[in-house]
Amino acid sequence: MRRTVIAGLAAVPLGVLLGVAGQEAEEVARPLRWVFALGVPWLAVCWAAGAFAGRTPAGAVAGAVALTTATGAYYVLHVWHGHWRLGLAAVVVGWGAASVAAGALYGAAGGAWRTGRAPVRVAAVVLLAGTMAGEAILLAGEWPQQVTPLLELELLAAAVAPFLLVRPWRVLPVALALTAAAALLLGAAEHEVRETMRLAGWTGL
Repeated sequence: MRRTVIAGLAAVPLGVLLGVAGQEAEEVARPLRWVFALGVPWLAVCWAAGAFAGRTPAGAVAGAVALTTATGAYYVLHVWHGHWRLGLAAVVVGWGAASVAAGALYGAAGGAWRTGRAPVRVAAVVLLAGTMAGEAILLAGEWPQQVTPLLELELLAAAVAPFLLVRPWRVLPVALALTAAAALLLGAAEHEVRETMRLAGWTGL
């Protein structure tokens, strides 16, 4: 219980930093807005927070707190910069709910990677790498051509991640095969989330 509380508290400044960076990238460093428009950087932070927490329950709390705090900080600054509009509350609620669920999932995966058995650790890596690959494939058909190098880097990261994170080495072929399959499922899931948020009034990239 103590580990879980500490993990949750430690995730608050991490989430604030992430949310502020995401919003300021839109306002000040516009080229970086494409980086923060990706879902993976936000989810990877949750995964890393979970790995730092060290256990699945603590990781789930750390991930959920980090992503929810990041979303809150992002939209507080969004309003601060004068971007309030009718319907924004529904978008904030929608992304807030998604942040709790996705943050907990990816945080738990990070925690499981740190302390779980080999099959669980492989699944945790597959979730992260599959999300990278799925998002890169999905957005390649939606984003402008000048952003293609960023998506290519994301796809490369998806291919490299299993080599860096999967142990023992003998299960690497399985991890790579599962990552390819997961990319299709997770890309489709992200598409549905984005479309649902657009129905709620989201106008993001």
